[in-house]
Amino acid sequence: MVEASLIPLPTVPSKIHFVDGLAVVVSVNYRRSPEHRYPCAYDDGWSALKWVTTRPWLQSGKDSKVHVYLAGGGSGGSIAHHVAVRAVESGVEVIGNILLHPMFGGQRRTESEMRLDGKYLVTIQDRDWYWRAYPFQKETIEIVRLATSLGLEV
Repeated sequence: MVEASLIPLPTVPSKIHFVDGLAVVVSVNYRRSPEHRYPCAYDDGWSALKWVTTRPWLQSGKDSKVHVYLAGGGSGGSIAHHVAVRAVESGVEVIGNILLHPMFGGQRRTESEMRLDGKYLVTIQDRDWYWRAYPFQKETIEIVRLATSLGLEV
């Protein structure tokens, strides 16, 4: 495997790994909270995906397409999910997602959340702390409150 380091900007990958001529693994240098507010990490992931899909040297010889899988662990898994959703909405092809312990949540408890509390990596108390610590902008918090007051699931 050969590794190439790139300029550490959030809009381009920070590292590219060449794996025996069969695959290219691109690591994204996304901005992290609390210094950078939501949704900048998702935007950085989207910028990296757009960057990858516009590199002619990453295209397959057979069909001249870039074949992309998104992957991430923890918050990176959540970012990969949201980037994939944005890709679908924008017509960008992503073959699949590899999500390792992505963090998803909401204000309402699910049956499995209560049943599995403390049996795996995090507890409900942990998830509640993550939810409170997530640096939403004030406008986002107001939107969530309004949607909840209207009976909409957030």
